Amino acid sequence: AGTNVDSYARKIVLPNMAGVIDYNRRVFWWGEAAFPSIVRASEVDDPETFFGDTGFFQVAENNGQRVTALFRLRSLLYIAKERSLYVTQDDGINPPSKWTIEEVDNKVGTPSIHGVAVGEEWAVIAGRAGVYLFEGSRPQKISQEIQPTWDTINWDYGHLLWVEVDVQSKRIYITAPTGTATKPNVVFVLDYTEGFGGDESNIEETGGAGRKWTLWDIAANSLALVERLSPQVS
Repeated sequence: AGTNVDSYARKIVLPNMAGVIDYNRRVFWWGEAAFPSIVRASEVDDPETFFGDTGFFQVAENNGQRVTALFRLRSLLYIAKERSLYVTQDDGINPPSKWTIEEVDNKVGTPSIHGVAVGEEWAVIAGRAGVYLFEGSRPQKISQEIQPTWDTINWDYGHLLWVEVDVQSKRIYITAPTGTATKPNVVFVLDYTEGFGGDESNIEETGGAGRKWTLWDIAANSLALVERLSPQVS
């Protein structure tokens, strides 16, 4: 059984713009202003115990970017910074401080703790350069056809981006502040019912065939998939 992250998060006061995730029965959290490249990790099955010498790892300390989002894809733990992406894995032997961290991409990242969402064996990463599909190798851009609109996002408030994937409806939703807005005022919506435009090797060269982007004029500070109960018939 995994750690109850929601229960744990309610017990502690995390820094502003901090995030928390459960991976391999440990709780990981990040977002300390004084240590922007550090991710802290609890002991296994003990979410309230963090050792200062072994319960953390540091990601590309000197690249001038902060850790913004963590996500799991298959058995790997990915770490996004503002403009770069890294990967690590529980080796089953060493504490987190000794896990190997490798760079995946030095251009693709996100400014927001909610800037990544996981779909079906893939993830979507929303950053200043655009929206990227990530299946485990090289991130592939899937927002070329809306780039002029994407560029209207007020990146001074890019940390407010929020990404959500609805795998049943095959839609991706991204809230964002555009123009002079200081909080999300639109929702970018991608319908991928007909796919993302090809296999991973040529998505960027297909010109968006199959993808359908639209923009909803809806202000939304957050997104969530909520299952509603059907009304009972008496």
